[in-house]
Amino acid sequence: MLALGYALLGALVGLLCGLSSSPIVNTVMAALFAFVGGSVTYLVEKHKANRQNAGSVLAVFSASAIAGVLLGIVLKENRLLSSLERIRQIRAIEASETNPGGQRQALPAYLKGTDMEKLTAINVRYANHQLDAAEAYKELWSVLETSQRAAGPEPH
Repeated sequence: MLALGYALLGALVGLLCGLSSSPIVNTVMAALFAFVGGSVTYLVEKHKANRQNAGSVLAVFSASAIAGVLLGIVLKENRLLSSLERIRQIRAIEASETNPGGQRQALPAYLKGTDMEKLTAINVRYANHQLDAAEAYKELWSVLETSQRAAGPEPH
């Protein structure tokens, strides 16, 4: 029963890690791994005869965490938790974004609908020292705000 509890905790940790792109995940992950390490250490010290069980608990936790991370990544990248209507909208946008050869243009998921040529031009000017960091930031932010307004509000 103990191994099952750690397996579920490992799956939860992995799934949250795989689904999230927030920096807070690093802190939460560190806290959860400290909890797991501390609790396993306690079990080993309390029941010296059950050291093999502690190893099993850690193995089950690690394996389920890996499986959870992979599942989270697959869910996130394939948008399997999105509504069908939202997926249709995203696919329509992706289909309309083509390069001159007619092939689909690969844009980062968070920059869909953004004019990448404008962003690249700002980056080139910054690299050539024609803009300082503050000016480049303001121009980049302006382009992103404009593209966000043009895209309209996110459907719920």
